[in-house]
Amino acid sequence: MTSYDGLTLTPTRGLSRTTVPAARRVMPVWLPMAAWALGLVAVVVGAAFGGTFLVLSSFAVIALVAGMAVTAARWRRVERLAELELAERRASASETQLV
Repeated sequence: MTSYDGLTLTPTRGLSRTTVPAARRVMPVWLPMAAWALGLVAVVVGAAFGGTFLVLSSFAVIALVAGMAVTAARWRRVERLAELELAERRASASETQLV
């Protein structure tokens, strides 16, 4: 017979043609523990790299926003200088009209 977990419960014959007891054919105790340990390591490593990517992407977003703010400040400065230059040109044009 076969149990629901797929382990054979009936005795079978090994390579030496002797009957192997069912207890020797079950899964070793260390195998599930090793699988859990490897899974835990994979989760921790994945979380570490995921956290690293999250931090890097957060820094990237912060850098992007900071770059946008600096660009906006430069454009405001350029616009302010352009307004001053335009005002000076208008003032000099009005002075030339008076003269």
